[in-house]
Amino acid sequence: PRNLTDEQLKILFESGGIVGLNFYTQFLGERKPLYDDLMYHIDNMYKCGGEGKVSLGSDFDGCEINSELAGVDKIPALAAFLRDKGFDTVLIEKIFYENAYIFFKNILQK
Repeated sequence: PRNLTDEQLKILFESGGIVGLNFYTQFLGERKPLYDDLMYHIDNMYKCGGEGKVSLGSDFDGCEINSELAGVDKIPALAAFLRDKGFDTVLIEKIFYENAYIFFKNILQK
């Protein structure tokens, strides 16, 4: 499950929005390996037109997060997993910070 449907994602992306990858347990499930679920969400967002519009969102601000992801110190392991699954460094950097940076930079320039 996700908090946005594919149709909502498409509309959001078409309107220039950005989506943060959510680490909330209810959206990822409890199965292992947890990173496979994150990869599924990234792939799905890209299929919905999210290239350049997907970033890390995490929700470290109080929701229930699996211990595998609970804290910024876990982010390098996620990057290593994605690299091992074939995501290149450019794509990982875009998802991990560049897409959000560009989005917010553009907002501030308006």
